[in-house]
Amino acid sequence: MAKCMFQARNLSKGIWVKAVNTKFYLLNRSPTNDFRNITPEEACTGRKPLVKHLCIFRCTSYAHIPTKKGKS
Repeated sequence: MAKCMFQARNLSKGIWVKAVNTKFYLLNRSPTNDFRNITPEEACTGRKPLVKHLCIFRCTSYAHIPTKKGKS
């Protein structure tokens, strides 16, 4: 995720740490199947995380939709 952000925005390597921290910050606020469709933060604290303060990074992203086994 951080590498994609750098490539999309032509960012310097000087802010690598901030980008990696942002990656994990966002992952902890994203629902996962591991926690029955709740966020890791919600699993630990019992509260839904606030995301109103997040802003758009303005880079192109694509969803990966895997093909079902046996279909072309």
